[in-house]
Amino acid sequence: MERTVFSGLRGRFFAIRKGLVFALPCYEVPSLPALANSRNDGYRLREMDAARTLVAAVVAFVTGCGQHGGAPDASAPDENCTDGIDNNGNGLIDCADPKCQPKFGCVPASPTWTVGTFRKGAYQAGPPCPLGYDTPLHVWESDASATCKCDCGGVSCGTVFCAGPGAGMVHVEVGAVDAGCMDGSPGLIPYISCAQYVLDAGTSVGFAQPIPFQDPVNSVASQNVVRQEDVICVATAIGGGCGPGSVCVPREPQPWSTCVFQQRGDQDAGANTSTCPTEWVNTIAAEGGVPVAQAVATEWDDSHACTECACQADPEAGCIDTNLVLYSDSECKTPAATVAPDTCTNLTVNTLSAQYTAKAVHQGCSVVQPVRPTGIESPGPDAGYVVCYAH
Repeated sequence: MERTVFSGLRGRFFAIRKGLVFALPCYEVPSLPALANSRNDGYRLREMDAARTLVAAVVAFVTGCGQHGGAPDASAPDENCTDGIDNNGNGLIDCADPKCQPKFGCVPASPTWTVGTFRKGAYQAGPPCPLGYDTPLHVWESDASATCKCDCGGVSCGTVFCAGPGAGMVHVEVGAVDAGCMDGSPGLIPYISCAQYVLDAGTSVGFAQPIPFQDPVNSVASQNVVRQEDVICVATAIGGGCGPGSVCVPREPQPWSTCVFQQRGDQDAGANTSTCPTEWVNTIAAEGGVPVAQAVATEWDDSHACTECACQADPEAGCIDTNLVLYSDSECKTPAATVAPDTCTNLTVNTLSAQYTAKAVHQGCSVVQPVRPTGIESPGPDAGYVVCYAH
């Protein structure tokens, strides 16, 4: 029976007999032009090319010669990694398909835990949840670093005035030279500023060292509570291709971390990895990650408080370099006499102005009774969560 043989079609040997195409084992055979020339059968090259093109199309459609080992057809759709279906026809579903790795991964699932993704620090630009996750839950961490501070009155604590209270005046005693100055008539000189003060020559002048006036010391206890806000998003794109009890979900880059979480009551203010599912902890450790458990809550009941504190002024506070200078002019420019505290000075010239000065030392105060924090904090009713994630 007559048979026409073609070759060069991806290494498979075909024969057309009575209008049917038969596929023989794939191996290399001589090309069409070589076969024609060797037989000298008279085919023209143009006719052989047309025949070869026709047979190649038929063979590719019927046999698919050259496709090996379950590789996907080029015309097949891309793999959808979260629908539980083998979309590209390679026999592998979702996470089991190399095309889904490493952007998707298997996470142990539990009926009492929700699969999601966790981000420490809630602020970010753009959508609140990454693709494949939704329902953002804003939570706050426990403030284990709550502190108390004792404030001894602020900037005015222990401020010393080297003059009398109230208007800040110094008492000046004036009398006759022979009678001594301390029993004479008193006068008042402002603290620091220049004052009009008229005294005649022959007058005896003096003043007593003033008792420093110090602001009262106040103690105020203050509390500092700073909570970090985090966010949890629930996985909405969940696929297969994993082992029993596990699901395929998107794996987001840092700062997101795939997690499982569970709502807890207000009795659970803390968390550790022993509260996380055992399968989840083992999977994270096997992948080289570090399992972490974090207690969070949408609302915290906080009874933190601070004990009272006490402060005292510096016992060495006082005044030095106290002087009363009298001037012969009315603008405190030409000194006529300098008067030291607790002494009498006899004037030899008339004076028209005076200025009292002093220097305060050892201003300030110190804490004598430290403050300490008291009270506890706990999640509000039905507001607490435990999040297990990989660090």
